[in-house]
Amino acid sequence: MKENHESNLLKCIKLDNRILDEIDLPAEAFTMKNQYIFSTMQKIFSKGDPINDLSLFDNGIKASDLIDGYTESSANWRFYYKNVREKHEKNVLRKMSLQTIDEIKTLELTEIKDRIEKELMGICVRNDNIVLVSEYFNKIVDEIQDIYNGEKKRHIFTGYENLDFQLCIENGDLVIVACRPSVGKTAFMLNLINNIGINFQKKVGVFSCEMNKSSIIKRLMCLIGRIDSQRIRQGSLRENDFSRMIDTGNKFSESYILIDDTPNIRFQELKSKARHMRRKGIQILFIDYLTLIKYREKGMSRWEAVGIISKGLKELARELEIPVICLSQLNREAEGKTPSLSHLRQSGEIEEDADIILFLNRKREERETQLIIAKNRNGPVGLIDFRFLKEYGIFEEA
Repeated sequence: MKENHESNLLKCIKLDNRILDEIDLPAEAFTMKNQYIFSTMQKIFSKGDPINDLSLFDNGIKASDLIDGYTESSANWRFYYKNVREKHEKNVLRKMSLQTIDEIKTLELTEIKDRIEKELMGICVRNDNIVLVSEYFNKIVDEIQDIYNGEKKRHIFTGYENLDFQLCIENGDLVIVACRPSVGKTAFMLNLINNIGINFQKKVGVFSCEMNKSSIIKRLMCLIGRIDSQRIRQGSLRENDFSRMIDTGNKFSESYILIDDTPNIRFQELKSKARHMRRKGIQILFIDYLTLIKYREKGMSRWEAVGIISKGLKELARELEIPVICLSQLNREAEGKTPSLSHLRQSGEIEEDADIILFLNRKREERETQLIIAKNRNGPVGLIDFRFLKEYGIFEEA
């Protein structure tokens, strides 16, 4: 019966060659006998020639080779295609299972899980990435019209008016926020999480590789409720601080922010968890910070590993179709200087992979802060002035 589905699909293709434009199957999806027939049909079609008894005969295929197929109409080709594809996907899963049993003996669990997830997603790949420009253009015009009418916003707003005027953070973008230690990169990230996750009610995912979830939530509470963090640490809270904590708790209950604080997280594990967060609906992902992500490869320098992680984060943003905002440190050469792209720590790959690169520049005991837009793939570069209220961990535009 399964071979009949294959033969019927092949007969449908012979009856209506255009079906080849609609299906996405490798030759391996067919039994050995039908693999050559399908490959030959693809070859004939790719040359622009018709697939018929004559062209098939010229390639060594007789009409009797398709005798197992009983259909005389191409009307039900989708039914046969569905069955052939399902059989192929089951075979792929079976081979994956056998491969996994062998790998369990030698590989780490995170590496095995990463491979399985990639292959499972590969099973679902269709021809969706191939588009006709003339047809897709109309979709772009509709999107622009929706944005103009205020009906749809393709990009994520940061909540800072001057910054949003210059930046357009879109799905698939990799955004790097970098500075020297103690300048405020985590604080700036938390302000973005507050604006995007609390004020704009977007679903947010966070990987905190440096601070635990308790510290992150406390700092968020301080900036949302404008509670002095020093009073939290010393246990000298005022009466109105408790009411602000309750108000903050209400805001948290109305938000959707996922936090993972796994220390020394491996890149494969981070990708797996990010996919899980995406299935839960997150619309933006924050990572604190890049050089704390581990990448295991024998004989590989840290410089090379950071480059692979950087490229992998861009690929992840495109795969999940959400922005990924990742923090990074600047090297020691940036100390006391205005940050530049050459100061990005340990890898020049970051500059190439990122769509947007932002630097924070502030003397540690001062409030005045410069946000430098050092790279902006879809807009201008420039400077924006901020004030940092250290007691609350708040960044506000000057």
